[in-house]
Amino acid sequence: MPYRGSKNGIAAEIVGRLPAGEVFVDLFCGGCAVTHAAILSGKWKRYIINDIDAALPKMFIDAINGKFKGETRWIDRETFYKEKENDPYIKYVWSFGNDGEAYKYSREIEPYKKALHYARVLNDFSLLHELGIETDDASRLGIMKVKESVKRIIDTSEETIVSLANLAALERLQSLERLEGLERLEGLESFSLSYEQVEIPRGSIVYCDIPYKGTNCGSYDGFNHELFYEWAEKRDDIFISEYEMPAPFIEVASIQKSILSSSQGDIGKANEKIYTTAATLERYPETPYLQVADGLEQMTLF
Repeated sequence: MPYRGSKNGIAAEIVGRLPAGEVFVDLFCGGCAVTHAAILSGKWKRYIINDIDAALPKMFIDAINGKFKGETRWIDRETFYKEKENDPYIKYVWSFGNDGEAYKYSREIEPYKKALHYARVLNDFSLLHELGIETDDASRLGIMKVKESVKRIIDTSEETIVSLANLAALERLQSLERLEGLERLEGLESFSLSYEQVEIPRGSIVYCDIPYKGTNCGSYDGFNHELFYEWAEKRDDIFISEYEMPAPFIEVASIQKSILSSSQGDIGKANEKIYTTAATLERYPETPYLQVADGLEQMTLF
């Protein structure tokens, strides 16, 4: 699922670092990228997802149940602001940066994006023709022709154009279809509580993708990191994603990821780290996944 701060690009790597167990608990599940990878891995028998924003786990479960299969709607600006609080699909798929707040496109770009949507998704070129763009070719070359026609109005990178029909979208669809057929989904539970209110079964592996300190926390605005640290320090089953955490938390993994800016084409670097507690390491002393790598693993997000 598209969601600001999503772990889509490194979810499988994160899951591979965690020990197997009875229950996987994704305590700040967001777009459920890590839960998605965890279910496909088969390392756990039950799964608990939780997010204080109830729309997020609901959207994930709706997707698994096929609610969005064949979804082709174009959501315009007016519909977005009218319906976003009632429809998590509209709120997160059609918002800028998938933050659930502002509409995805500027007023200047919206007509061209809508025309491209109609051409690519609905095979309807009438809106492009109304904009004075004569093409009936929905292939990559045809879309590139459209880009050239409106390049002074639409600032669209090569990667964004290609993403209209890229393999990544197909791969996500295929993995979703695999999810739909898994019996393990019968063991999926969903909550929308504050993290400390979730009842965590013994034998769980608890993963926390907390709001990173010093960043905009979205649904978790006002998140109290100090209180979370106090709660987490007492656990012997916890793994936490962050850029940096204070002692006594222990770094057990570091993944260097490249972040591609769709607007500028610039590539930045960030170190995603996984932390745990001494009690957790004591409980899983021989787990091969919990090793601090000498080198950083290279991951690329698109």
